[in-house]
Amino acid sequence: MRYSEVRGKAKYSKKGQIGLIEMIMVIFIVTVLIVVGIVFYTGVLKQSIQKKGGEILSQKAEVELRAIQGMPEIECSKNVRREDCIDTLKLLIAKEVIDGEEKGYYATIFGRKRVLVKQVYPELQGQVENQECTQEKYNQEVYPNNCDTWIIYESRPATITEVNKISVPVSLYFPNAAEDRKNEYRIGELIIESYR
Repeated sequence: MRYSEVRGKAKYSKKGQIGLIEMIMVIFIVTVLIVVGIVFYTGVLKQSIQKKGGEILSQKAEVELRAIQGMPEIECSKNVRREDCIDTLKLLIAKEVIDGEEKGYYATIFGRKRVLVKQVYPELQGQVENQECTQEKYNQEVYPNNCDTWIIYESRPATITEVNKISVPVSLYFPNAAEDRKNEYRIGELIIESYR
């Protein structure tokens, strides 16, 4: 073999090595771009799914809100029937029933939520603000001015990552609230706090 033939083969092998290195670099760059694209796409997809999950949770809470509002356990009786009316005396009784022997039934309906009714007008000031209404407070002479919150149902998970709160205005009916003021109405809101 002549020197020029050996030298020519070396040129070809160097060109081949350079071509191989270029091809490996291109494959590496394309692979990195594909991985970055996949990571970006899954991030966007995850955000989209979380947003859709929040919307579905919100819609479900709205449906539950309307269903709770129409529950015979808390709605006003036919003779005092008003649109979106909740009987505060029934709220106290419903809480006892829901926390009692029917807790399992209501847990399947509500799940991990907090359902409460809060009086918003007239606004109570001082120490009675955010006080839960109970049978004992109902039997006091100053009722309904001694409390403003009725917790109907509450079941919190051990860890809470997100709280979705939805509410609707309601009319609160106070039957026989005091001898001088029978059948009093006030403004409140029915609130559902959903936990995730």
